[in-house]
Amino acid sequence: MTKKSTAARAAKSKTVLVATQEIHGGTEKGGTHVLSEGSELTDDQVELLGLDDDAVSNLTARGILIERRLEWMASSILRTGSVTIVGDDYPSTVVNFNRTGSLTKTLTSTARWGENGVEPFTDVETWIGEVASASGAAVNIVVMDAKAWGLFIAGDPAITTKDSLAMRAMDRVHGQNAAINLGLTPALPGSPVYKGNIGDVEFYVYNDKYEADTTGTVTALLPDYTVILGSQGGVEGAQLFGSILDPRNNYGAARYFPKDWIEEDPAGEFVMTQSAPILAPKRVDATLAATVR
Repeated sequence: MTKKSTAARAAKSKTVLVATQEIHGGTEKGGTHVLSEGSELTDDQVELLGLDDDAVSNLTARGILIERRLEWMASSILRTGSVTIVGDDYPSTVVNFNRTGSLTKTLTSTARWGENGVEPFTDVETWIGEVASASGAAVNIVVMDAKAWGLFIAGDPAITTKDSLAMRAMDRVHGQNAAINLGLTPALPGSPVYKGNIGDVEFYVYNDKYEADTTGTVTALLPDYTVILGSQGGVEGAQLFGSILDPRNNYGAARYFPKDWIEEDPAGEFVMTQSAPILAPKRVDATLAATVR
């Protein structure tokens, strides 16, 4: 006889892309049960599915995991121009969007930020021009990790008699209103921190982390000394979702498909969420990534 778990309630999690991001927790508000930003179960839906608070909590957690997976995908595509797709019974596959090679940079030796004679402000100006030449798009956002930002705002270490070029050019008046205008919520986990703008280009620092699938190691979504430039309108990115191979979803495409069922002897109620997402930039050359040290 096969031994089953004797827990009164268990939960299974299945996504075509196995989500392993750190859970920040779900919330409930005003008669709705939040699965993720912009995706909620109403009280009527919860009643229709026959879910109790434990099951709703499980579904909430899984919805957050899937949303966090999208964030991981975005980081990979912006940094490398590619993303690895892997899941249950799905072989690891690299999807390469073929970004122009010169738009993925690693500075070495005396060209690194923080070296005497190297002005990060000038590098960023040059890279903005490279993106424009490659894609015809105008960069309007630059995102860095904290270490890269520190070197950028400090400028050329050989110049100590005045503020750096970036410091003198940076306009900090907009404050967090810029982040709000982008649809971000300041101070929430994963939200970029607005640092200022130079002309029409906004600068952010981003230090969120994720838990690696296979090792469980907590890793930064942006590695140390990473700089990403992008044209939000130019890249024309899209969130795409494949079919869920489940008859209860009519084998249709969905952002994610949650369901629950009961097994007997010993009894247990199971919750599963399935999703098949990928992000796709129409013009990947409207982005540039550099490791600056």
